[in-house]
Amino acid sequence: MALTVASLGAAALAVTRPLTVSAATVGISYVTNFNNDSITEYATGATGNATPIRTIVGAGTGLSGPVGAALDATGTLYVANTNTPSITEYAAGATGNATPTRTIVGAGTGLNGPKGLVLGATGTLYVANAAGNSVTEYAAGATGNATPTITISGANTTFNSPYGVAISAGTLYISNANTNSVAEFVASATGNATPARTIVGAGTGLNFPELMTLDAAGTLYVANETGNNVLEFAPGATGNAPPTRTISGVATGINQPEGVAVDAAGTVYVPNEVPNSVTEFAAGATGNATPTGTIVGAATGLNGPEAIVVRAVPAVATTTTVASSNNPSSVGQSVTYTATISPKPGTGTVSFTDNGSAITGCGAVVVGLTTGMATCTVTYNAAGTHNIVATYNGNAAFQASASAVLAQSVAAIPVPATGAAAGGGGPVSPGPLALMVAGLGLLGWSRREGRASRG
Repeated sequence: MALTVASLGAAALAVTRPLTVSAATVGISYVTNFNNDSITEYATGATGNATPIRTIVGAGTGLSGPVGAALDATGTLYVANTNTPSITEYAAGATGNATPTRTIVGAGTGLNGPKGLVLGATGTLYVANAAGNSVTEYAAGATGNATPTITISGANTTFNSPYGVAISAGTLYISNANTNSVAEFVASATGNATPARTIVGAGTGLNFPELMTLDAAGTLYVANETGNNVLEFAPGATGNAPPTRTISGVATGINQPEGVAVDAAGTVYVPNEVPNSVTEFAAGATGNATPTGTIVGAATGLNGPEAIVVRAVPAVATTTTVASSNNPSSVGQSVTYTATISPKPGTGTVSFTDNGSAITGCGAVVVGLTTGMATCTVTYNAAGTHNIVATYNGNAAFQASASAVLAQSVAAIPVPATGAAAGGGGPVSPGPLALMVAGLGLLGWSRREGRASRG
């Protein structure tokens, strides 16, 4: 499953809005697991019964019923813990029983059953408190028993188990699980604020909406836990607005979806509490769509997955070299070209060309998993020079690269070899001793006379 993400601005990534990802970037996905208090991390392209590349778990982590998650531009991971309640932060690359770099916790924080969270462009942290029917905001770098800079709470807010939170272009979106609605506020709202807009009504399809995200165009994606589907709403949707698309049906594999993420290409990722999976859907997928990939199985470590966030990281640059087994060679001799990719990419293909044209049978040679090499064998029937180039076509985590031109010379007549070690099938020139012995064998030899004799 290839994962990339979304950007909320210069400083923040979350389960909220996709980050623009260039062709030279890839995504590393992080999933919060409510049931076993862990964060599992998966490599680009992970699918099936994939083993996490890292897992944050242990008594020292402070994880306690983790739900919402967000990433900033440095790779710092922020996690909302429902059971504590608290917000824990982890340095990029944290693994094992990692100690949080900061923890927001204490009576003064206003945290009460925190679920979703999102980072604003300046590092401001917004948290939806399901048990407290509130949204609290914290300054960048807040830690300990930090007082919220803003609290949205009161009857006018219509909050009723607020679960998901997303932000875009100055608008704050809050999903209310118990009233099947999404309330929208100006980002600066505080106190007993009235929503500027509310998506609500039978036509919306909302059915216990949980975590949400926004794409770069402002389309809102909502995970409906009870509805077993993912809904999409157009920018500015309000009232009893029908979804523009709904991913739903047995073939989707969606079952009690808790969260949703969308990458810059529009690919949709959904963590499912049952059967502990993450399903991936192509951009524009709708209806009873079959996933393009699914992470599922005992080795994945998924256990009550809630949120998924994806970090954009640079794809690894590669170099490709090509070598000939026999250069120069002669007409009728086979030549094997070996392409070597560094560092070893694990997967992918190499295309070999001769004077700019694909070599038959060598257009997509699979790279050896452990060797990082691919080979192409050719026999030439005419003399000439062949300009050979090997191109590694890249994969989800490694960039493509092409070799320098190798000029292969093919002679019209066999090229003498200097001995058996030279190989290549050419004739071996006899040495002086071999000629002398052969001559004596033809003439014969008389030890008695001490001279050569015919016969």
